[in-house]
Amino acid sequence: MSAVGKVEDMCLPWTLRDVAAVTAMRRLRELGFGARMLAEPAAPYPVLATIAPRRWPAVFADWDRLAPYRQIGQWWELALRATVSASVKGTK
Repeated sequence: MSAVGKVEDMCLPWTLRDVAAVTAMRRLRELGFGARMLAEPAAPYPVLATIAPRRWPAVFADWDRLAPYRQIGQWWELALRATVSASVKGTK
């Protein structure tokens, strides 16, 4: 299944794989990883250290799921904007 979204006059196709990646990004952001951190090839330890070690395998799996998307600038920017929490946006 695929859908197409238009962003700044550019069409971006969305597949179930893309939705899974955005969901992974949202989970990581909820754990405290910021936009700059998510661009790194590995999860930064200062945030990782605040997470229970039993949850690390899920964090690493989500981190790896984002690897191919870090190189797709338009997709990456859209996903970052879509995963900003309401509290960060200033709404409650």
